[in-house]
Amino acid sequence: YLGQTTTIQKASVKSLTIQGEFYAYEACDANAVAGKVVDADADFSNFAVGDRVVCTHYSGTVGSSSIDDYFYATITKVGEGYVQTSEETKVPTTGWKYLINQTVFDGDNTTNVPITGNFEFTQIWGLEFYNWNSWVSQYTSCTWMYCIFDDIGGGCLVASSKRLMITTCAILNIRSNRYGLVISDSSGGNIDNILFTGKSGSTNTIGCKATTGAQSTISYCGFFNITTAINSVYGSSAYGRYSYIASTCTYGAYGYNITLDNCTNNAATPVYHLTSGGSIEKWNGQALPSIDDATGGQVLALKSDKSGLEFATVASGGGGITWTEVTGTTQSASADNGYITNNESLVTVTLPSTCAVGKIISIAGKGAGLWKIAQNANQIIYFGDQNTTTGTSGYLAAQNRRDCIELICITADTEFQVRSVIGNITVV
Repeated sequence: YLGQTTTIQKASVKSLTIQGEFYAYEACDANAVAGKVVDADADFSNFAVGDRVVCTHYSGTVGSSSIDDYFYATITKVGEGYVQTSEETKVPTTGWKYLINQTVFDGDNTTNVPITGNFEFTQIWGLEFYNWNSWVSQYTSCTWMYCIFDDIGGGCLVASSKRLMITTCAILNIRSNRYGLVISDSSGGNIDNILFTGKSGSTNTIGCKATTGAQSTISYCGFFNITTAINSVYGSSAYGRYSYIASTCTYGAYGYNITLDNCTNNAATPVYHLTSGGSIEKWNGQALPSIDDATGGQVLALKSDKSGLEFATVASGGGGITWTEVTGTTQSASADNGYITNNESLVTVTLPSTCAVGKIISIAGKGAGLWKIAQNANQIIYFGDQNTTTGTSGYLAAQNRRDCIELICITADTEFQVRSVIGNITVV
């Protein structure tokens, strides 16, 4: 840190580390004063009044369990073995950790992206990025540690098979219609010990999103005041474990191929399209029934008065799927039926010409010839932000042998919506 503007140019570097002047991340000692961070073994002399502090509380083992409480404040006094902060109510005693950054980059609401390019092996430690109306990092493989993002249009975006490693950071005050982290285009992300919050009054905010064939693992995190904590679109996957999704989030997790493992979800609406269980404590303020209350053939359903959830018996003919193995090359589909396509040549499954709203058509690939969903006149299939060509020239097609798909009729006879999928599907 030189205290002045300096340009450094290198023709080629194998690795690059960008580090703040002073930062600290440690466990808090016991104390009984609101907002006072006490650590008898720490040297706080390098910090000053006005430096930012993030304190996070862990539900169990510090640093290896979910973040279930936090505060973000500024230092108001520096003492020996402690700093007093502007927080007036919460007491950061044992079970809390503090993160302090001194080096702050104020973006002045710019849309310029400060860290971008085809970098590899870049490490960023102990920095704060404040007031950025853009991504802070875009398209580059990075390892982030001990950083704070505050009042931002986006934290980190990785794409084109890049890799994001981010741990022990805070992504705060995400702006409306923006994201904390996005993993895209077959990239991957390991996301650990991250605090995510939305900006007060913001709407349509997403903490962590996986898209376009990407995979992300989210561990020991906390989500607060966000529209959607974890989001994954078709063809992508997200694995959340030991994380906390507060009731201040509108949705817990929403999308496709999402797994929650030992996560606490107090969000006001249920999790959608989970691939396996999780710890979901309440839905809309209602306690969920015990699994022991279910009997054979029952499903978890919304009560008729929409007051909560219950286990219910599916009525005969009320939407259960009947499966048929198709060994030929053509099949006319029927509502509430599933088809296992098993031929060395392409199997074409044609949508039913008449179909009621809410009816299901499912396809599971088995044979090497793959499958294709053909349409009748005036029919269309919606697939995320894409759709097929209306009529007989439009179709969906598998790209791999084991691709699977499920459609639901949303407009009688003519409009169908993909509601779950495995694989990358061709849309024509």
